[in-house]
This record gives sequence, C-alpha cells and structure tokens, in this order.
Amino acid sequence: MEKELITNKQGIMMTILFVLGSNLLLGIAEEAKRDSWIAALLSIIMAVPALLAYSRILSNFPGKNLFEILQMVFGRFFGGVISILYIWYAFHLGSLVVRNFSEFINVIALPETPELFIVIVFMLLCIWAVKDGIELLGKWSEFFTHLVIFFIIALVLLSIPNMEINNILPIMYNGPKPVIKGAISGFAFPFAETVIFTMVFGALKDKSSPYRILLTGMLVGGVILTIVALMNILVLGEKFMSILYFSTYSSIRTVNVGGFIQRVEGSVAISFMIAGFVKVCVCLLAACKGLAKVLKIESYRVIVTPVALLMAEVAYVNYISITAMIDWNYRVYNIYALPFQVLLPIIILIGSEIKIRRSKKA
Repeated sequence: MEKELITNKQGIMMTILFVLGSNLLLGIAEEAKRDSWIAALLSIIMAVPALLAYSRILSNFPGKNLFEILQMVFGRFFGGVISILYIWYAFHLGSLVVRNFSEFINVIALPETPELFIVIVFMLLCIWAVKDGIELLGKWSEFFTHLVIFFIIALVLLSIPNMEINNILPIMYNGPKPVIKGAISGFAFPFAETVIFTMVFGALKDKSSPYRILLTGMLVGGVILTIVALMNILVLGEKFMSILYFSTYSSIRTVNVGGFIQRVEGSVAISFMIAGFVKVCVCLLAACKGLAKVLKIESYRVIVTPVALLMAEVAYVNYISITAMIDWNYRVYNIYALPFQVLLPIIILIGSEIKIRRSKKA
C-alpha cells in the first residue's frame, strides 16, 4: 500500500472543504427552522468528542489508516468485516454527495440535460483527481479553500442589506425539541462524516496531527456553516426556507447592491462545486483504499475507475426525485449513519486501547 504524505495545513484545508461539501447547498440543521444556527452550534459541540475518538484511533497507530488498524486490532477476518462496512459507507456517502450536486446543476443550470450525463462528467473529474492521490487533493485544497472562504465572506457581506432581524425572533419560539433534532442532524451531516478521513490519512507529520487537522478543520467549517445558516434565515425567513431546496443559493440570488453588483450566484455556485468535488474525491479515495486492502491489491489506483463508475450509477438510482433526496438527508440519514459514525468507532477505539496496553506489557 502506498504511503502518501500531506502537511497539517493541507489536511485542515481538505477537512474544511469536506465539512462544507453538500451543506453549502442543502443547509445545516434546517429542521430547527429559525433556530437552525443555534442547532448548528450545538452540533459542533456534539461532534467534538466523536472527532477526538477518530483522532485517538489514528494517533494510536501512527502511519496507519483505518483499514490497516482494523486488521491489526481485530485480525484479518473480523477486521475485514468491519472494513467492508466502512468501504460501503464511504462509497455510499460519495454517491449521495454526487447526487446532491447533480440535482443542483440540473435544477439551476442544465434542466434539459440528462442527469446521468452530469453525474458521469462529475465522476470523470473525480477519477482524474483520485488517481493522482491524496497529495494532489491536499495541494488542490490548500489553494481553493481560500477562494471558497472568500466567496462565502463576500456573499454574507453583500447580503446584509437584505437581512431582517425579525426573521430569527423570537428565539427558541418552538421550544427545544426542533433545536435538539436539528443538532442531531447537524452532527451526522456533516460533522461526524469526517470519520472518512480515518480511512485516507496514513502518513501524517506526527501523532498529534489527526487532532490538529480534524478538530481545526471541523471547527472552521462548522463556524462557516453556522454563519451561512444565520444568513439564510435572516434573508429568506422561516417560511421561504421551508419550501426551498437550495436555501443558500436562493439567498445569493437576492444580492443586488445599487444595481451594480448582482447575479453573483454563478461564481458562488462554482465555489460550492469545489467543496462538493473534494468531498466526493475523499469518499472515493477511502472506498478504493479499503477495497484494495481487503482484496490484497497492491495499488488502489487500478480500481479507481470501475469503483467511480459504479458510484456514478448508484448516485443516479439513489433517489426517485429531489424531494426524496431532501427527505433522506433530514429524516433517515442520521439514523443510517449512527453505526458508522458512533457505534463502530467506539468499538474500534476500545479495541485499539486494549491492543496498545497489551503491546506495552509484552
């Protein structure tokens, strides 16, 4: 298995883009409605222990990714079974993100274009990037993260004239239940999805690198998503947010500064695509690395193309409509993802701690 080295800065930038991913399109914790920004903050707090666990697993075995750790801790058979589960999760998550963005492109830009064509073109770009490895993704992320953050900051500032403070008042009007529900959703989508990075981070700078990369990336990405959530509710209001598929894009379309700065949604949409592209690439890379490990293939690169094309097909058949996609994201996904994001990591962490203690006694 190849060892690919990335710097802490590249890892942080990649994590930021991964966290932003689909949520720049679909929002975060929107079940909480006008209090979605509060739910987003709460979900960040909830995610910290999970990311500490992911980081601990990696730091226990420096230079190893999750699939290598699983076989070291649980043996070839049981480690292989858990690996297959995580291969599926990475693969399926990648297909879900691809579908999010193909729906977005189909709705806002290319309504007459067959969606399968959009999916395939998107995946062809991912094949090119993943075959060049995580080092290229790291360098690419290091450059483009600044661009994405710049566009988001500009968007928020340009949207200030359209904001109405009454849209978030009264705070917690619907009680704590929607906020808690939204926070759980925000935890699963996107913060705890960073478990995917345990599958691709092998050679890092030092044992503390996983903590620094995952926590910093998650916190920066989480703050950005919280600001975007607050902007959306201030600009659109609860009523309009509840009926819009892509609330952030709808907020962008309201920007009009003196008739001079307007129609900026195209350039900002590109920055959204960049974040989604990185997220899909990380998922595809994780699935290919895991499959190569289980099948004892020397290089994951030889299976990138078939896995990516299969991911494209699954992305196309995931949902029957955009409504079904939204329903899955906010009603089903947090339950579906629980074993991969919480239950299995707890088991792996306990197993790794036992393994470390036994090796020290030996």
